[in-house]
Amino acid sequence: MWEGFDEWAHFGYIQHLAQFRRAPSRNEPVSDELRRSVELAPISAAAAESSAGSLTHDAFWRLPLEERLRRERELSELRPSYQGESVPANVLRQYEAQQPPLYYSFLALVYLAVQDNSLAVRVFALRMVTLLIGAVGILLGCELAFQVPSSRRAAIPVLLLLALSPGLLVDLTRIANDGLALTLGSAFLLCLFKIFRGESRLRDWMLAGAALGAALLAKSYMLSLVPLLPLAALIEVLRGRLRLSQSAGRLLLAVAFAAAIAGWWYVHAWQTTGTISGEQIDIAALRFGLFGKLAAVGKIQWLRVLDSAASTHIWTGGWSFLVVRSWMYRVFEFLAIASGVGLIALTARLLGKVYRRGLKIGDACFSLIALGYLFFCSGVAYFAVVVYLTRGISTALGWYLDGVAGVEGVLIASGFTGLLGPRRAAGGVAAVAVIAGILDLYTVHFISAPYYAGLTAHLPSGFLATLHPASLRGIGLTGVFARLSVNKPAGWGLYALMWLWIGYLGATAAIMTYGGVLIKNAFSPRTATKV
Repeated sequence: MWEGFDEWAHFGYIQHLAQFRRAPSRNEPVSDELRRSVELAPISAAAAESSAGSLTHDAFWRLPLEERLRRERELSELRPSYQGESVPANVLRQYEAQQPPLYYSFLALVYLAVQDNSLAVRVFALRMVTLLIGAVGILLGCELAFQVPSSRRAAIPVLLLLALSPGLLVDLTRIANDGLALTLGSAFLLCLFKIFRGESRLRDWMLAGAALGAALLAKSYMLSLVPLLPLAALIEVLRGRLRLSQSAGRLLLAVAFAAAIAGWWYVHAWQTTGTISGEQIDIAALRFGLFGKLAAVGKIQWLRVLDSAASTHIWTGGWSFLVVRSWMYRVFEFLAIASGVGLIALTARLLGKVYRRGLKIGDACFSLIALGYLFFCSGVAYFAVVVYLTRGISTALGWYLDGVAGVEGVLIASGFTGLLGPRRAAGGVAAVAVIAGILDLYTVHFISAPYYAGLTAHLPSGFLATLHPASLRGIGLTGVFARLSVNKPAGWGLYALMWLWIGYLGATAAIMTYGGVLIKNAFSPRTATKV
């Protein structure tokens, strides 16, 4: 509980919206129940910095058994109407009130359906619904791959890759709005593809505008996809399907729909914070102005930014920032570089074809995917600039890229197509998916579960101690699951978790086996056809 990035703050937003029927302000305190839960449950060191009474996972497992049981019992008895001691001076605030409201409004309905249950049940319910929303986004990512010619034959491997990506799974299983952003962002791109494949009808442009507006109400980083609308209008002109005046009219119609849905939120953010996004770190960087931000670009250590973005995108073990060996990240970085080389080669070939025969549907779809990812990465780079200005460090958070995970999957598949050809590209992406599955199994069994069960802890150096078999002596496998069942919903005890673990192993093994079949089919010699 609360191990997801900023999870308690996202929960507080939902709880406030459900209880008071209005969004909280950034300076309002969270509920007394939520504040007390952050003190009772073991949480990450990063989260514990916000609450003086909190205990990290390391400190929690050093407590006597009686004290741990007392905390677990008190946590299970908390209810929304819980009234504890007086609110301390460093009260937890609703800082995630900076987020657009669509996700929180939808999850508030789910919260109301389970509001009379224990806190653990409410958290579990919100997590499950969030995961299901993100799962739709994964399916839409597969559909994006089907729509782009250079990734079509690798569409199913793209689905496997998204389903096995450990970093993406960590992000989608927490209470937060990234899963909804992934789903609506992919839906927006599919709407633009529908314009290209159809007759560029008014209703298709209205649908695209509505999808963009919904995406903007899900997460403010979707602002980086706004330029795709005018680009789509320009592509329709270049393809000769619309005159310039017609394209401009349809563009204005789509923009009007997007503005009608999400414009009010961003106007309010501008009026109250002086920024379009409304993000607190963007607000903090206001004093540096445009020229200060431009000057910072030359001072940032961009290789360090790239490295931190890559590692936190590949896998970060929740808010405790658990990590794996550096060489494990390098494996994925090498595969990304290889795919990037193929993507450059493919783009060069496509540009030559476009020059000779004009812009076709497949070219248009690929262009939007590539430019959309480029715009999104530019947004992450801007985040690195404001972090440097406000905190003096060169870093970026790679899990923000989960919002365009489907787009990233298409580009990886397209890169392998440029490198290996369409047939073997499916095997290349499937191989990456299998490697991702191996990393997921490793992180679950040797990093995350041992840490949350108190079998490993941070060393004085800050690194996590290595799991040794001797740590299991005296508690065994059942003891590990008993520890992992702490602060879970009633009925989700030792044996329930063991059955879930068996199901997880079976599902992961099945997906990886199917990936192995795809690899074999892609790289095996073609059977000669008898005449």
